[in-house]
Amino acid sequence: MNKNILAVAASYVLWGALPVFWTLLSHVNSMYILCSRILWSLVVSAIAVAAFGKRETAK
Repeated sequence: MNKNILAVAASYVLWGALPVFWTLLSHVNSMYILCSRILWSLVVSAIAVAAFGKRETAK
Protein backbone atom coordinates (compact mmCIF):
# COMPACT_ATOMS: atom_id res chain seq x y z
CA MET A 1 0.00 0.00 0.00
CA ASN A 2 1.21 3.47 -0.81
CA LYS A 3 2.58 5.31 2.25
CA ASN A 4 0.84 8.52 1.23
CA ILE A 5 -2.57 6.86 1.12
CA LEU A 6 -1.94 5.30 4.51
CA ALA A 7 -0.94 8.69 5.97
CA VAL A 8 -4.06 10.35 4.57
CA ALA A 9 -6.30 7.58 5.91
CA ALA A 10 -4.68 7.80 9.35
CA SER A 11 -5.12 11.57 9.46
CA TYR A 12 -8.82 11.28 8.60
CA VAL A 13 -9.32 8.64 11.29
CA LEU A 14 -7.57 10.85 13.86
CA TRP A 15 -9.55 13.88 12.73
CA GLY A 16 -12.76 11.97 13.41
CA ALA A 17 -11.66 10.27 16.63
CA LEU A 18 -10.00 13.16 18.46
CA PRO A 19 -13.22 15.08 19.23
CA VAL A 20 -14.51 11.98 21.04
CA PHE A 21 -11.23 11.74 22.94
CA TRP A 22 -11.31 15.40 24.02
CA THR A 23 -14.95 15.07 25.10
CA LEU A 24 -13.96 12.19 27.37
CA LEU A 25 -11.30 14.43 28.95
CA SER A 26 -13.64 17.36 29.63
CA HIS A 27 -13.58 16.69 33.39
CA VAL A 28 -9.76 16.82 33.57
CA ASN A 29 -7.99 20.09 34.39
CA SER A 30 -6.70 21.71 31.19
CA MET A 31 -3.35 22.60 32.78
CA TYR A 32 -2.81 18.92 33.62
CA ILE A 33 -3.53 17.96 30.01
CA LEU A 34 -1.13 20.61 28.72
CA CYS A 35 1.67 19.53 31.07
CA SER A 36 1.11 15.88 30.22
CA ARG A 37 1.27 16.59 26.49
CA ILE A 38 4.52 18.53 26.90
CA LEU A 39 6.11 15.84 29.07
CA TRP A 40 5.11 12.95 26.81
CA SER A 41 6.23 14.84 23.71
CA LEU A 42 9.68 15.23 25.25
CA VAL A 43 9.80 11.54 26.21
CA VAL A 44 8.74 10.34 22.76
CA SER A 45 11.15 12.76 21.07
CA ALA A 46 14.05 11.56 23.22
CA ILE A 47 13.23 7.94 22.42
CA ALA A 48 13.02 8.72 18.69
CA VAL A 49 16.37 10.53 18.73
CA ALA A 50 17.98 7.65 20.62
CA ALA A 51 16.43 5.03 18.35
CA PHE A 52 17.51 6.67 15.12
CA GLY A 53 20.95 7.63 16.41
CA LYS A 54 20.80 11.27 15.32
CA ARG A 55 21.93 12.79 18.60
CA GLU A 56 24.53 15.03 16.93
CA THR A 57 21.93 16.49 14.57
CA ALA A 58 19.46 17.15 17.42
CA LYS A 59 21.97 19.26 19.39
